[in-house]
Amino acid sequence: NAKEADVGKVVEQKESPAPYALPCIRACANTLAEALTGPLSGSGTEHDDVVRERVAGALLLLTEVEEEDVRAALWQKNVPELLKKGYELEEHPAVCDAMERIAESLMAA
Repeated sequence: NAKEADVGKVVEQKESPAPYALPCIRACANTLAEALTGPLSGSGTEHDDVVRERVAGALLLLTEVEEEDVRAALWQKNVPELLKKGYELEEHPAVCDAMERIAESLMAA
C-alpha cells in the first residue's frame, strides 16, 4: 500500500510532516492523541502487531511536530504515562522500538 509506505518512510527517515498538514494536526491534536494512544496503552484489545506498529509510527510523527500546542495536547492526554503502561506489556520488538522513540521525542522537548 502506497500510504503505508509513505508513513514508514516518514517514520524511518524522521521526515517532517508536510507543512499543509500542520493546521489539521493542530486542530485535531487532542483527538489524535487519544485515538492513537488507545491501542498502545495496554488496555486496548488490539492484537495485531502491524496495527500497533503503524499506530506507534503515527504517534511518533505527532511527537516530532515542533508545535507547542500539539505537544501540549500529548501531555494533556497523559500520553507518556499511558505509553509507559503499554510498554510494560508490549512484546513486539518493532512496537517497543517505536514506543522508545516516542518517549525520547517527548523527553527531548
